[in-house]
Parts: sequence; C-alpha cells; structure tokens
Amino acid sequence: MSVISSSTRRFLVETGYWMASGGDEDFDRFVGDAFAGTDSALIDVSKGGGLMAVATSTQWSDIEVTATVHDSEPPREAEPWDAVSDVTIVVDPPGPEDDESCIGIMAGPVPEEEPDPIFLPCPSGRPARWHLRIHARVPDSGTEEHLLVLWPAPANADTAALR
Repeated sequence: MSVISSSTRRFLVETGYWMASGGDEDFDRFVGDAFAGTDSALIDVSKGGGLMAVATSTQWSDIEVTATVHDSEPPREAEPWDAVSDVTIVVDPPGPEDDESCIGIMAGPVPEEEPDPIFLPCPSGRPARWHLRIHARVPDSGTEEHLLVLWPAPANADTAALR
C-alpha cells in the first residue's frame, strides 16, 4: 500500500459540508433527504454514490480536512478519532480538459472561496468506485479535524456504508 497524494484544507462550515464526485443526481433533493434512513451520524451517501453529506460537531467555525489517496486499503485507525465511518462512492472520469477526476467540496453558507477539490486517478475513462473512510475528532485545540482516506473499490461495490 502506498500513498498517491495527501492534502489539507481549512474552511468555514455552518453545520457540515457537502461533497460531489459525479453522477446526475438531484443535489437539492439529496440535501433535503440527507441522513434520513442512515445509521451513520457522520456521513450519508446518495443512492447513486456521487453525492455525500458530512456532519460536523462544529457550527459556524473553521474545520481542517486532510485527504489521503491510497492505491489499496490502508489499516483502519480508530485512535485518536471520535468517529470513523466507511462508505463507497462513485467518481466520474475526468472531463476532456482534465487530467484527473475530483471530488468537489462545498461548505457554506457562502464561502469566500470553495475548498480545493480532492484529485483522484480514474484511468479507465468510466465512472469508478472508491472507498471513503472518514475520521472525525475535536482535539484540545478546539478546531475540528476530519481525515478522508480514499482507495479504489471493486467495480461491483455497493454505494453504501461498509461498516
């Protein structure tokens, strides 16, 4: 297992943030239905797997999000995190002008700048499934931290919570 990329971003959240990686699902409908019918209090994924809602403990403050992309599943680390959830998502291939696929991050209500996207390889030219393990904690510093760990999933993986 090796790390393909790692990046950190800091941004203002109201009560959470949204991520989009592909598909043609209705974003507004997903926002209205987010967390209805899921056991996870941390992340919800749309039925098509291209939209994600992430809840935060922090309200109206900055959080720090680090994303690491791996070529295979890394070990699961529960410590020092307060919560850990695993899901499978769908990532669209890059557009004709792009070299890599990406997961866009939207925080609100109206950020001064959108957080930098998370770039992923998608060499097949078709939508690809990726596992996403999200970790969350509020350390003594008071700034909520999230760690997003991504690695390729089999093409037939369900877009649902893994554990």
